[in-house]
Amino acid sequence: MKQHDALELMKAGLSVFITGAPGAGKTYVLNQFITWASEHGKNVAVTASTGIAATHLDGMTIHAWAGIGVSKVLTPRKLSEIRGRRTQAIRSTDILVIDEISMLKASVVDMVDEVCRKIRGDARAFGGLQVILAGDLFQLPPVTRKGLEASDPRVEEVEKEYIAHGKNPDGFMTDSFAWETAKFRTCYITEQHRQDDGELLDILTDIRNDQVSVADRRELQSRMGKRPSASETVIHLYPHNVQVDKINQDRLNDLFHESHFFTAFTRGDVNSLVKLEKNVLAPHQLELKYDAHVMALWNDPEGRYFNGSLGRVVDFLPEEDMGLPIVKFDNGNTVAMQPRDWKLEDNGTEMAFMQQVPLRLAWAITIHKSQGMTLDAEEADLSRSFTNGMGYVALSRLTSLAGLYLEGINDTAYRVSPEALKINSALIRDSEQLEQDLHHQGVLAVAKLHQPSFDEFSPFALEGGSKASGQGNNAQFGATQTATQTSDDELKPAPKTQSTSMPDLDEDDSWWNTPFSSNFHDDDMWF
Repeated sequence: MKQHDALELMKAGLSVFITGAPGAGKTYVLNQFITWASEHGKNVAVTASTGIAATHLDGMTIHAWAGIGVSKVLTPRKLSEIRGRRTQAIRSTDILVIDEISMLKASVVDMVDEVCRKIRGDARAFGGLQVILAGDLFQLPPVTRKGLEASDPRVEEVEKEYIAHGKNPDGFMTDSFAWETAKFRTCYITEQHRQDDGELLDILTDIRNDQVSVADRRELQSRMGKRPSASETVIHLYPHNVQVDKINQDRLNDLFHESHFFTAFTRGDVNSLVKLEKNVLAPHQLELKYDAHVMALWNDPEGRYFNGSLGRVVDFLPEEDMGLPIVKFDNGNTVAMQPRDWKLEDNGTEMAFMQQVPLRLAWAITIHKSQGMTLDAEEADLSRSFTNGMGYVALSRLTSLAGLYLEGINDTAYRVSPEALKINSALIRDSEQLEQDLHHQGVLAVAKLHQPSFDEFSPFALEGGSKASGQGNNAQFGATQTATQTSDDELKPAPKTQSTSMPDLDEDDSWWNTPFSSNFHDDDMWF
């Protein structure tokens, strides 16, 4: 499907899954739609499955937006907390965007669906919201629990409900009940705007198809031992955070130049500040030297650099000008880096504020943090790849194979999720059928045909409670229920407001559910 067709379907109100190979322009289409919808008076909630992914869209985590935190079931107490903190934001939303959906479990998708129905008082899927999912299922898959907590009957009951319907609560979003009730259609973008090197595109295609050939391996192995020129700025990608931190600090220490320190200015209560600093990749205290490799963490309004742009520190302004660093970016622009502001707001109220120079050391970053970036060149160590999709993410950041400087690679780096392979062919067929319908029937007819009706509901979206909330009420919403009917767990929609809130979380900060968290087990190896 072409980008234009996907954009027209979203403009017509269809809930879709935007996907495609790296370089297809998924984020571009998403941003085009968000801009169009905002210009037409729609309140768009921009979210992603992780905080790192959310930074690329200036959004927040879906767990934060929905207020679910790390909860595995939506209990009455949790719903009450959400109602107290998130009602205005959820009710005022017209369109919900969830990027990097590959990392979101089916059970979480259904929890978001249930929250939207209950808080908005609307029996339709996601409380009547248009929902746009985006991502690539061949990248990082959902985190799988070691086992549901047998001691909690509510969690057991949820698992049984999925199993009874042939679904996996830890699977991709296609295993969610909301996938069916919202009538998501697939827009599989087939254009290619990034890889201009046929060799790299062939390798990525073979990895996606689980058909890695001897020729593919030979091509990648030919990049081992290659070294970039001294004048080339090349970022290092590693699976483990400990590797990244060590490389960056070691490289900084190797520079025999004076250190310049930049300490962030902050205000707000302690808890909110902690959450905000998790949102922001800029360190609280930034140490820089002349010739330090850095990465921008901001989109410059003048277009001189963007979030993810790489460069080197070439000088510092005089002390009377705060001694700010001057960076020459790889695009040729030289910029005196002014401090930028980050805020954490809730319903328009500032909870925390941080001002810092939008840079971080960038000799190395984790493969996970690279997701969503486009790189001209990278040095990658894939010999410690430990999960499906990790090698694919690292390789798909590049614009050409000539930009790859490979330190090592293991067999895991060639693997993608087996489940993604099964789902992919069905998504392609759905997209092709949707494209045919679009051209034969027109966009408005297609959109009308695929609007969710009132007699299609998740078994967890139950009147007055749900199995997921531990109340065991089996009375599903009836087909005659209107969008404004209320019960103890449902509220009438509030007047629309333009809200750009960012809530806090009060649960433990497991990495996949904490907004902009960088925690993964004890060794922090994912990030």
